[in-house]
Amino acid sequence: MGKKRKKGKCAKNAQNSEGGTYIEEENVIHAPHVLIINRGHLPSRLMELIKNTRSIFEPYTSSKLKVRSSNTFKDFVSIAGTFHIHHIISFSMTETAYNMRICRVPHGPTLFFKLIGATLAREVDQLIRKPIKNKALFSDHPLLIMSGFNKLDMHHKILSNTFQNMIPSIDIIKVNLNKIKRCLLIRYDTKNDVIDIRHYAIKVNPCGINKGLTKIVKGKKVPNMSDFNDIHDYVTRDQVSESEIEIDGPENQIVLPQNISGKGNIKSHQSAIRLVEMGPRISLKLIKIEDGLCQGKVIYHHYIKKSPDELSRLEEIHRKKRKLKLLKTNNKLKLKRKIGSKKNSSFNSAKKRKKEIGIP
Repeated sequence: MGKKRKKGKCAKNAQNSEGGTYIEEENVIHAPHVLIINRGHLPSRLMELIKNTRSIFEPYTSSKLKVRSSNTFKDFVSIAGTFHIHHIISFSMTETAYNMRICRVPHGPTLFFKLIGATLAREVDQLIRKPIKNKALFSDHPLLIMSGFNKLDMHHKILSNTFQNMIPSIDIIKVNLNKIKRCLLIRYDTKNDVIDIRHYAIKVNPCGINKGLTKIVKGKKVPNMSDFNDIHDYVTRDQVSESEIEIDGPENQIVLPQNISGKGNIKSHQSAIRLVEMGPRISLKLIKIEDGLCQGKVIYHHYIKKSPDELSRLEEIHRKKRKLKLLKTNNKLKLKRKIGSKKNSSFNSAKKRKKEIGIP
């Protein structure tokens, strides 16, 4: 007698659905989703950077998406509404530079960047003594921290609004601190006109505990103390060299407003917040901003500056183009309706003839 067939992944997911349709949660539907794609053939290093960038926006991104050469940008825009996609990030390459675009779907704006430099996540791990590798960190979105943006400048305002709308916002009063496991730091360097992006894991450790005692409190196994006379010798021994000591001070110590996962992190007790870099590191330079989705009026350009007269002339040209486009779409709709009405009339007339002749 054969073994009973196990339920597959799709069947298990369908158990919680009604009528065979998967029902998404309300917070997932309203969360901003980011689609990260490549345009054209790119080197393996840049393809790895795309995978690392997807990990930043987990879980509201398509981490296993495979872009085919036959896929066009319009294909991704057409499915954006179905999958609740708010932004599309595309990486591309020219003869002189690597580029990145951030598009707000469906009406824009579009931000064009030049990739100044990048360090992959695996390269960042090699620089850190104890890199963090935990899949549970990516079950919730990161906390966004921004600095250096000037709200008075138009392009700075668009930049900050774009980055803010790519990450779900949090309610400070209702937030569960156990869900804040990562942070995304975006800093604008005004001196060099460069945007630096860094990705960190957040560690919370209880304060006022010796490193040896921390191993006993937080560790799953009892440490080997065969070389010590008593526990006092183990706790007071020199654990690490001076260069490896993690110094906690008032700048990273807080009183916890609620219990946080991890031994010793209790409500109303003091704990230290530490950041461990996960990567990737990305440095971008803003080149231009377009009003529409990869088209329309140029709002800002880093290299080309125009006078008010030139801007008014361009505005008039764009207005005429929009009017012409609207006229063409209206004419197409009229033509479709006319063809449809003709088909219906010919079908009705054929029916009448059949009735007259006596054909059922």
